[in-house]
Amino acid sequence: MRSPGKCQPRLKRSFWMTRVFALSALVGLSGVLAPACFSPRYVDCAVRCGANGECPASFSCSAGYCTRDGQKGCRDSLDSDASSGSGGSAGVNSSGAGGAEFIGEAGSAGASESGAGGLVQGGAGGGAGNSPGGSTNGGAESGGATSGGTGGVSGAGQCPPGALCDGFESGALGSVWDTNLDHGSVTIDAVHVHRGTHALHAHIENTAGNWAQAYASERTTFSGAATYVRLFVFVPASTPGGLEFYLGVIEQQTDPYGGLNLQVSPTRMLGQSSFELAPARFAEDSTSALTWDHWACVEWEVAPTSSLAAGGTGGEAKIYLNGSELAQAGLPNLVVSPGFGQLGIGVEGRQDPRLPAIDVWLDDVVIADQFIGCD
Repeated sequence: MRSPGKCQPRLKRSFWMTRVFALSALVGLSGVLAPACFSPRYVDCAVRCGANGECPASFSCSAGYCTRDGQKGCRDSLDSDASSGSGGSAGVNSSGAGGAEFIGEAGSAGASESGAGGLVQGGAGGGAGNSPGGSTNGGAESGGATSGGTGGVSGAGQCPPGALCDGFESGALGSVWDTNLDHGSVTIDAVHVHRGTHALHAHIENTAGNWAQAYASERTTFSGAATYVRLFVFVPASTPGGLEFYLGVIEQQTDPYGGLNLQVSPTRMLGQSSFELAPARFAEDSTSALTWDHWACVEWEVAPTSSLAAGGTGGEAKIYLNGSELAQAGLPNLVVSPGFGQLGIGVEGRQDPRLPAIDVWLDDVVIADQFIGCD
């Protein structure tokens, strides 16, 4: 394992090459995104119809999407007409339909089955039926519960105000994202999907020498003191053993371009390390390894302070795996000035004498200024 104090590859390698273009792109960002969605922070906003063609009032189902005046409904437009989908009425022997919204209420319980949840992403699970076994239909597109009334994990449905939420269901990387590539690629595909039909696929090549990166990066969500990054992560079983690689990097936008790496150890443990920050910091969990070929919910809380008085405390960075904090992987008393201003998610690796190919899939990404969780 590398020394935590050793300078490591950062987003600034690519940002130096694209800084002039990035400024012009950010100036025109709202104009680029506005026609597709009422809120530029929402990348993936189109709302699918319910199982039986349900849509909110004033919307109709067309080609599988809720539309009005020929335009697909976005979350914000639906919010103005139906702040939350109402639950379906109870069926005598079948489930009530959920609300036609991303945060639909559960349908009320039927006599012998449960109410179905809301649409596609973020609907709450149906209430438990009277018969044992509870829910038969989860609120999310996948993952109905086998007991009780809890639905599947909701992704975009847990989208706090002002957050960037992307399930990549458009099939392409949204305009809010930039890419930082060195012997790698970032694409959207359907090979491994947590929910819906698409996910982000980050790939680095085995011909890259000893270092490569493939990041989707953004610089629009750093208005508060804290940044929370929630990712559903899939690493295939074909990944070579004994590797250390990164899933993310958060960095300053000015000198010294210091930051933190969200990393996976050779034993599949999550941790984080600093670069170009004083003092050098490193922490790694030793209790809960990632399981290859399974989706994992990873949340990264980065809340540094700009200064600490002598002997004082404050500022921290934490990692949560499937909703539980990994205490050993935390970095307390984290001081960063100037604050962080850019984030990359994907994969980055370094290994001598040669780095093998690494593939990682990410889905249901949420970047916010408050804790998100896996629900």
